[in-house]
Amino acid sequence: MSPSPFTQESLLRQQLADADPEVRRVAIRELPYSEEEDYIELLTAALADADAGARMDAALALEGIETEAVVGALVPMLKDPSSEVRQAVAQTLVELKEPQWGSLLLGLVGDADPQVRADALRALRALRVEAAFEPALDAAKASEAFVRKEAIGVLAYLKNPAAL
Repeated sequence: MSPSPFTQESLLRQQLADADPEVRRVAIRELPYSEEEDYIELLTAALADADAGARMDAALALEGIETEAVVGALVPMLKDPSSEVRQAVAQTLVELKEPQWGSLLLGLVGDADPQVRADALRALRALRVEAAFEPALDAAKASEAFVRKEAIGVLAYLKNPAAL
């Protein structure tokens, strides 16, 4: 059954498809507070929006939602062309609480882009994933100070005596 054309949900869906990126952004920011049953799927789809601002808003709106579909969609976004989107994704990933997501982030610790490496390490820190020890130890030798800082943060959270 399609939504009535006069409900908040139908209006949000229309706004998500609007040609104006600012209209789409307003709808994205409103989705988590709506009664839209599939708002998570709509936000995940908005991660592919052509507008960087819309992608950024979608990433921030997904904070705290720890499903495989959401985390799986967010992790590759650490390579988004927009630095604002990457920062929003990193901020959202830092809020992850379940160690199971560590495996998705571990592959990015060796990425060619130092910012991607740092963001992945920052997200891994609070997860305390033992498998992050060796990659973090390697990253602690990076030429970029901001990568080393995040790597040391991971090592400190793991409290592994071998890091001393």
